[in-house]
Amino acid sequence: MAQPTSSALRALALEYKSLQEEPVEGFRVKLVNEDNMFEWEVAIFGPPDTLYQGGYFKTDMSKNNEFQLFGYVSFTYL
Repeated sequence: MAQPTSSALRALALEYKSLQEEPVEGFRVKLVNEDNMFEWEVAIFGPPDTLYQGGYFKTDMSKNNEFQLFGYVSFTYL
């Protein structure tokens, strides 16, 4: 597997920091492993007054080492 590019690490670190400092309502993200910026755990909470109200949807999101703005992302629903 290719080594991660510094621009990929920088882009992901900035996005992660932004989501920690200004969370998006109904979502929570955290790193699966603090040493790997390419694997995130994502939790989505069902919004009120919808069919999904009270729902909790957890997924792991993995990005390849050459992550770009529209790079490859895979989701594993848990």
